[in-house]
Amino acid sequence: MSYSDIMSTIATIIAFIAIPATYYNGVRVGRVNDKRKEFNAVAEPMLVILEEHIERLKSGRKPQVTSIVCGSLFPQEILSALRRRMPEKQVNEMDRRLNQYVESIAELNSGDSYDSAIKNASALIRLLRLR
Repeated sequence: MSYSDIMSTIATIIAFIAIPATYYNGVRVGRVNDKRKEFNAVAEPMLVILEEHIERLKSGRKPQVTSIVCGSLFPQEILSALRRRMPEKQVNEMDRRLNQYVESIAELNSGDSYDSAIKNASALIRLLRLR
């Protein structure tokens, strides 16, 4: 067997392996990108709400209720959509931090320091950062 025959055989084998491997890798990367884009689309409104809350807290005012649901700081449809797109461990962490934030907002009086609420809102922003 000559050198060119060996090289053409090796190239053929590599092509038969590389084409399916490239297809599989492309599909996998596409799925990961789609999940990332979906999460970012759902997380963005929540991040905007939290940033508005932080600005209000820094200026010494309580955040306004942003949901149609009475007494809720965040729209329930956004929270539900986030929960569906996050792993269970992160959902538990988000719920814990969200409860801490809501409690810190509920405990605020006009003369209180808003540092705790700002800290809790910042922790939520770090948890929900865009991917």
